[in-house]
Amino acid sequence: MTKKLMMVAACAAVVLMGSGVAQADDKPAPDPNGPKCWTSNNEGHQQLTPCGWAYSDSSGWYEVPRGFEAIP
Repeated sequence: MTKKLMMVAACAAVVLMGSGVAQADDKPAPDPNGPKCWTSNNEGHQQLTPCGWAYSDSSGWYEVPRGFEAIP
């Protein structure tokens, strides 16, 4: 009985190994300590974000296309 229980626990541990920890995002992110600019995101909201970047709930952090940066 103990042997079977240990096998079940080992299998469960292998299955659940990668699911409990948040994985790092491969997308670049802005420097939080960099200069800030007022920007309009793709949802139309004004926000003070690191220059050249915007944030929306649907897209997360994304770079603002060149020529659309706000003046600091």
